[in-house]
Amino acid sequence: MRVGSEAREPLDLSAAGHLDHTNHRAAFGRRASACKARPLEISTVKFQLDSGTATYVIRAYGEGGVRVNDEVVTRSLVVTPEHLIRDWAPQRYDELQEGHFDFLNELEIEVLLLGTGSRLRFPQSRFLAALVEQGVGVEVMDTPAACRTYNILMSEGRQVAAALLIESPGRTGGHK
Repeated sequence: MRVGSEAREPLDLSAAGHLDHTNHRAAFGRRASACKARPLEISTVKFQLDSGTATYVIRAYGEGGVRVNDEVVTRSLVVTPEHLIRDWAPQRYDELQEGHFDFLNELEIEVLLLGTGSRLRFPQSRFLAALVEQGVGVEVMDTPAACRTYNILMSEGRQVAAALLIESPGRTGGHK
């Protein structure tokens, strides 16, 4: 994480009654009266997601698209920290086939997040069997959850891929 700071007004905790000196001697081996409350200098710390060496970060998602970095992608995609595969072959859930996942073995991922659109739907296990046999963890979830989870795992430095089905109004698939 990148950390920046900016100075703020000092905060005097003694006036607020937040200092408890009763256990001071047991904790620090000194007389409690030796500890005088003084104003405490507080700095505000701002945290920003540091994607490390990652090139591709999901910045936003919504009905009909995902923003990867500054690019809005409106068709199904696969994203890893190092790769963005636009226009992934299945555009709807009911178009998923076994072969759609074969190339992921080449990306040397440890986790695949499959975003199945606006709702959770489980594909046939044979579609993902080759990845599981290679030791890749597979998690199936709706696309918004997959986007959030991708960013968390990516920020932890994990070798993660998110295969995201993007549904647009009038282009949804699967069983209702």
